Amino acid sequence: GSVYARQRSFESALKSYRAAIDIRETLLQKDSSNTYWKITLAPLYTELGGVLRETRDLPGVLLAYRKSYTSLVSLPYMSPLH
Repeated sequence: GSVYARQRSFESALKSYRAAIDIRETLLQKDSSNTYWKITLAPLYTELGGVLRETRDLPGVLLAYRKSYTSLVSLPYMSPLH
C-alpha cells in the first residue's frame, strides 16, 4: 500500500491496505492472543487512515485511527508469550 500511496494511486493503496488488514483480522480470529499479529495490525490501520485522509474520507479516517488505537491499547493485557 505504501508504494501506491507514494505514487498517489489511492484506490490501489486502499485495496492493498484493506487486503492486508483482512489477512491480519482473519489470523486474529483464529488466535486472538497472538501479539505479533495484533502489533502488525495497528500500523496498517494508521496507514489506511492516512490514505483515507488524502481521499477526504474523514469518517473513514476516524474509524481507521480508532481501530489502530484500540488494537494498541489491548496489547498490555495480552499474553507476553507470543
